[in-house]
Amino acid sequence: MLGGLTITLAVLASQALSAKDSAQIAGFKASLASVSPIELPARAASLITAVSDKEKESTTISVVRAAVGLNPSAAPAIVGSVAHEVPTMAPLAAVTAASLQRKQIGRIAHSAAAGAPAQAGKIVAALIKEFPSYYAVVAVAASKGAPSAGKEILEVVASNVPALQASIQKAIAGFDSTAGIMPVEAILNQGAQQAKLTGGAASLAGGIQGPPTIGAPFTPLPVTPVEINSGNTSPEQPGGRYESP
Repeated sequence: MLGGLTITLAVLASQALSAKDSAQIAGFKASLASVSPIELPARAASLITAVSDKEKESTTISVVRAAVGLNPSAAPAIVGSVAHEVPTMAPLAAVTAASLQRKQIGRIAHSAAAGAPAQAGKIVAALIKEFPSYYAVVAVAASKGAPSAGKEILEVVASNVPALQASIQKAIAGFDSTAGIMPVEAILNQGAQQAKLTGGAASLAGGIQGPPTIGAPFTPLPVTPVEINSGNTSPEQPGGRYESP
């Protein structure tokens, strides 16, 4: 399943939709068009649970595209519902939604992890693979959705951001598990300061440029490292209004 999912994510990233895919999306849009906004997330998830395991990946992509197309502001709720009902599809649902609603990537990561806590590491890995410059947004948001998965989430970041690997591994090794939830946000911030990240291509995974700012508190590590504001738990303003990156 994991190999198939990796291939599916690669195809998704290229945005290469076949005529059959487009027809399937149109069909799901027609099916969901009469559903109320409140019922949309649950109805979308039910369409995925209704198909065989062999069809779940392609159906997840088409259903999420259709549902988000009908109600873009509901993307996080749609992903959260899919993650809760079909946990193994949470990474794919999150990447699909984020490809359509990049501004909501923090909320999407949060909802996906909250809906399927056991999949939090895979959700973060899938999102960082497709959107590497958003690694801090994704990691902090997912850790707030699945607090118990902090260690796994940090390990995923360490494997994708070499500049932070040493500091993350040191923080994990020195963390007292009896102290409570691992502070992912603080560890990433401290790691950025220690690594003296400049936001240049050589500093981050994959040779990417400095990550954009989506909004508090899920703020990617900036050119001059500063503490990430944790005063607000939502990376976008409520009510469907979002900051431009």
